[in-house]
Amino acid sequence: MKTLLVALLLLVVGTGTAFAECAWVLWVEYTDMKTHQVEGPALQASYKTADECAKAIDTEYREGRTSHPWFRSAPTAATIMRELGPNSTSMLTYTCLPDTVDPRGPKEK
Repeated sequence: MKTLLVALLLLVVGTGTAFAECAWVLWVEYTDMKTHQVEGPALQASYKTADECAKAIDTEYREGRTSHPWFRSAPTAATIMRELGPNSTSMLTYTCLPDTVDPRGPKEK
């Protein structure tokens, strides 16, 4: 039993270390609130750490600040509403993911 616990602990620690060492990618998805058309997710930038990627989301918010809502769903994800014109509002969803995860799904062969 003790050997099993040690093996599980090593597995968890090893996985966490590998996960922390990977690059992080900032993805953005655009939704037109009038037509409900969705574009993306599209790769916007990559970062060495999850913290750097999350700070980039904060920068996106500060640069596009409006009176519209901002929703932080996780430290590495946020949705921002932006006015594009008098009758046009968009919703931008920013998500930081490890570079091993592609939200567009598997590539077709």
